[in-house]
Amino acid sequence: MSSVAATSSMTPRQAAQELVSIALVQPILKELRDTNQAAGPFAPGAGEKAFGPLLDAAMSKQIVAGQGLDVVDAVAKRLGNPGGDLVAWSKARTMGAMAMEGVR
Repeated sequence: MSSVAATSSMTPRQAAQELVSIALVQPILKELRDTNQAAGPFAPGAGEKAFGPLLDAAMSKQIVAGQGLDVVDAVAKRLGNPGGDLVAWSKARTMGAMAMEGVR
């Protein structure tokens, strides 16, 4: 089953978590990793450079899955509003699925 097909059963909260994870948290983690200017033996090696994006993706999912990110709640509320912006919800689910295809 493709990720796009799997997103049809996502709740607004799950879609919001994926969207915030991919669009907000992952870029922040990437930027933090890229600013590492350690010298000598403490500098990032080839393995850290190769697998850093995978670690960022996993960590961002854990961060948004926890409680306390108001932005996830706000996006979920907006996406799950009955009679609200269902087109935005559909787009968010599709964007999340497409982004996840790129991670895998």
